[in-house]
Amino acid sequence: PHGAGGAQGHEAHEHPFWSGSVQLNGVCTRALLTEVLRALPSSILRLKGVVATDEGMLTVQYVAGRLRISPYAGDEVASSLVFVGVGDPQPTRIAAQLRMAQVS
Repeated sequence: PHGAGGAQGHEAHEHPFWSGSVQLNGVCTRALLTEVLRALPSSILRLKGVVATDEGMLTVQYVAGRLRISPYAGDEVASSLVFVGVGDPQPTRIAAQLRMAQVS
């Protein structure tokens, strides 16, 4: 017997979370970036990164539908976003959706 539940061995427990990232090589407008981020499906729990925009580099923080975009004041970095979702994994679709914020 192993533990109170009688579990034996190493059972595989799949968790419902998945993650992805996208490099943005173009420039985004803040308005289009905001529109694209607000259109993310509810399966996206967390997203963050730094994005090159028409207003300069911006920090993006998205948590469970709450979006915060602010000026980026750190060292020079590549424009990219990382995200975590739940449910059916769809990192390729989400990355393509995020790339739609680029205008150049």
